[in-house]
Amino acid sequence: MAFQEFKPTGGRFTPSISISRGGFGISIGFAKKYPEVKDGSGARLYFDAERKAVGFVFTPTHQEGTFKLKPLNKGGFYMGARSFLVQHDVNRDKYEARYHPKEETTPDGRMFVIELKEKKTG
Repeated sequence: MAFQEFKPTGGRFTPSISISRGGFGISIGFAKKYPEVKDGSGARLYFDAERKAVGFVFTPTHQEGTFKLKPLNKGGFYMGARSFLVQHDVNRDKYEARYHPKEETTPDGRMFVIELKEKKTG
């Protein structure tokens, strides 16, 4: 087997969703892996209090009841969702991290789920 040189492109290839100030970040790796995540698309958000999990169902366009995906300069997307985070008591200081979503099939479509974990302190 012959070696092939890896040429970095300056993006994150790991499909991940992160919690940041006031919303969620979608990595460029996630957007490349799942073509439904693109400029102009939206996401319906779901919350499972028992699991402390957030579910994302992406829609082809931004529609009423969805959060709009906004492209970032370095690739990937940002979704402002402060109202969702506040309503479900998802405190950024506790849960800010990069998560690797699990795919689940639901009646609402293909859902990507992140299970929130509190940051370790001390």
